[in-house]
Amino acid sequence: MMDSDRRDDVELVAAVLAGDREAFGPLLTRWQASILRLCRRLLGPGPQAEDVAQEAVVAAFLGLPRLADPARFGAWLHAIAANRARMALRQRQLRALEGPASGAAAGLRGGEPGPAPEDAWASREIHEAILAALRELPPATRETVIGFYLLGYSYQELAELLGTPLSTVRGRLYHGRRQLRQTLRPLAEEVLTPRPTRREEHRMETTALIDADVAFVGRLAFSTDCVIMLQERGGPRQLGLEGVDAATGEAVERLVGTDQPLAPTTHDLLARLVAALDGRVEQVTIRRLVGEALYAVIMLDHGGRRPDVEARPGDAVALALLAGAPIRIEAAVMDTAGFDPNDRQQRRLRDELELERLRQRIAERAAPPPPSPIAPPPSLDPQVRQQVKDRLERLRADLDGWLALLTHDSGTLVAWAGPGNPATIARYCQARADRDADLTHLLMREVFPPDQVEAVVVRAVGQLWRVEVGIAADESDQEREQFTQRTDLAVQELETLLQARTGGIRPSANC
Repeated sequence: MMDSDRRDDVELVAAVLAGDREAFGPLLTRWQASILRLCRRLLGPGPQAEDVAQEAVVAAFLGLPRLADPARFGAWLHAIAANRARMALRQRQLRALEGPASGAAAGLRGGEPGPAPEDAWASREIHEAILAALRELPPATRETVIGFYLLGYSYQELAELLGTPLSTVRGRLYHGRRQLRQTLRPLAEEVLTPRPTRREEHRMETTALIDADVAFVGRLAFSTDCVIMLQERGGPRQLGLEGVDAATGEAVERLVGTDQPLAPTTHDLLARLVAALDGRVEQVTIRRLVGEALYAVIMLDHGGRRPDVEARPGDAVALALLAGAPIRIEAAVMDTAGFDPNDRQQRRLRDELELERLRQRIAERAAPPPPSPIAPPPSLDPQVRQQVKDRLERLRADLDGWLALLTHDSGTLVAWAGPGNPATIARYCQARADRDADLTHLLMREVFPPDQVEAVVVRAVGQLWRVEVGIAADESDQEREQFTQRTDLAVQELETLLQARTGGIRPSANC
């Protein structure tokens, strides 16, 4: 029977408590299939599971006034059913331990013979150790771990029952597994990660790991570090591998672009060593360390053995590209550290965190970088300045951009087209000239707001001038070609204007 009542659980619980007993019907219809499924998971199919499910419903109806949070009615009802089912299961196990007669009776009912007494006591000790470890978990994490590992719910079912996003469920399970492994130690391998069959192992890998490709390699202003951006295959989410050294970033960029390196690299050597030892890179998995750091595991296949080697993410990705091996990301890592670039809310939160980190670094540093040693450009008369501004405005309109500006490497702001505070734009240009990475990145978010600008493109004009345009990300090959043509034309016209009026690039007075 379908639940046609559009009222949510809070409204239905309030109606029942107000005297409308018929309102309990939609609640029962909404949750009865899930309750019965839970009891069958714990007790097996049969009339006992149905009886326990019915007892749980009656207990919930009678105890409804004691429900503290009506919004959690579903989780509360499942907890009642789980407790009732565990009580029934304990009674069944006690009967199995009472003696041979009950053991024979169990066999006649189609069950397996009861365990030997020493095995029963060993199981009880393991059970108590697990319960003690579970009690050490934070309440929300404990609830999620019990629901997944002991009650058998899927990620999606837990998200619905607990009223939390799917990413929160995955994150709690990730942290819960890590803490339980540390607490249980010798029991962890047997209890938390039982050895699966090959079929089960394949299924676990496909659900726990996410295939990814390299989307692009980004370079931070005034830094030798790069960012390798991984893209979820068939999905919108991305994961940034930050702090990648320049050599590794360049190697990955060339491999993604199918360009051959100018000279053999360290990563080429690693790939050849693996091949020379009759090994094969089977896959690379991106995982998380304690805190925010990411690391990778390279899975090798060497004569049937499959050793794992930990590595820096950038090195592992470069090796995977060289070997043609898949790159995968643990689902929990993608859920907690990945992001959807199309999700404005998520982007806003990430931007706020980044701004806070930048402000903290600026506040903690001893002194700013030294000013740029480059002399300012020749002065421009008002007519030339207006011509430059007009050309920037046309470029901004052609590219549907947010802001276009022309600057000099000395930090001088020459002209701009589009919105913005002139003082902020001038401070941004000066920070770039001073190679002040933190201040540049901080001010860039004010000059090119992330909610309006997908990318900031910088093109050289002559030797010491440059034009910057904040635009939305280009998608198609045709759009990229048009972008290149329009910016090339604008750069040529700007260069002609500047050289014609100044006689080239000469240090002189301020513009």
